[in-house]
Amino acid sequence: MDVVVQKYGGSSVENIERIKYIAKRIIAKKQEKKNLVVVVSAMGNTTNKLVCLSKEVSNIPDKRELDVLLSTGEQQTASLLSMVLKELGCDSISLMGYQAKIYTEGEHTRSTIKDIDKSSILRYLKQGKVVIVPGFQGIDNKGDITTLGRGGSDITAVALAGRLNCKCEIYTDVEGIYSVDPRIFPNGKKIEYIDYNEMLSLSASGTKVLDKRAIKLAKQYNVPIYLASSFTDKKGTFIGEVSKVEESKITGLSIDENCILINILNVANDEYKIINFLNALIHIGTDINIVNISNISSKAVNVSFICSKDDYGLIDSIEGLIYSEINSAEFVKDEDSMKITLIGTGINQVTDYHSRILKIFFNNNISIKQMINTEFSISYIINKTDKNKFISDIIEEFNL
Repeated sequence: MDVVVQKYGGSSVENIERIKYIAKRIIAKKQEKKNLVVVVSAMGNTTNKLVCLSKEVSNIPDKRELDVLLSTGEQQTASLLSMVLKELGCDSISLMGYQAKIYTEGEHTRSTIKDIDKSSILRYLKQGKVVIVPGFQGIDNKGDITTLGRGGSDITAVALAGRLNCKCEIYTDVEGIYSVDPRIFPNGKKIEYIDYNEMLSLSASGTKVLDKRAIKLAKQYNVPIYLASSFTDKKGTFIGEVSKVEESKITGLSIDENCILINILNVANDEYKIINFLNALIHIGTDINIVNISNISSKAVNVSFICSKDDYGLIDSIEGLIYSEINSAEFVKDEDSMKITLIGTGINQVTDYHSRILKIFFNNNISIKQMINTEFSISYIINKTDKNKFISDIIEEFNL
């Protein structure tokens, strides 16, 4: 069976007019004799509004009930889209996460997909229906609705494509992946093909186009992804295994202003306490790869790492963990920081890259709070006020 999974983000289904427009695109694809599974996000800013509603009744909402609430956003979109398709003469059905048999595990608000039983979806596809699945949600072994965290609709789409052994098309409000966010630098170059690893580094560094967990899934199950605009027919970006002619190349620049630098000061320099604390951080969803530990004396250390402001619940959990595990430490949230990341294959194998980047910072009197290296990226934590000092210099230096 020739199946395609399509995913439409919140801006693509922001209102009824856009849902009607998307429905016409779906019908056009269906007429190409494709069997379609369509994953949808909540309309526009619905998820944030629902989070705000929960905060009106509780400072720290119960996570099970929060999942019940948040999952309604995507369900609303799925049912409305199915209604529009039927009005236009296209047979369709919306399946909630439990009806699509998307099984999850882990904590509420940050669960992971354990398995998908594709039998229900295939049954409806064989009947000629477009199957619409709300992203971001599933059901756990207790029968509870759980959500997958920010970017969960991307994860749903890629997981379904992996299970159905087909490609995944993700439609959003941008025309592809760019070397630099067009909202920051309008002349950034669109990338025609990008490797899973480079795309993963872009997403991990703060680029909002595609969730990093979705890319990990795509790489694991070799799901080809095509990312393009919902509103034009311009060619987008293909994400997959890309053979490299050059050993080393900087592909893109990412700037993340939506982050918080967490500083935990004066942690007792106790080996077992620190190990237990780091394990607890991993358990609640912190990316341990970006944790920095520095000795301030023989008796104490400072611990610092970056969190996203959008990662609702995580920062509260970290603060609660600190007070329960290391209550003598001081918890400081630095919201005046930003992260700039350069991404490319072999980027940390070329010393020249580091020196060229640091020279730009020094020439612009920019102080570096923290530096993070991975196989495919170099990140620097700096003050937000320094944002406009270096962007054009780095873009020019590396021809981005």
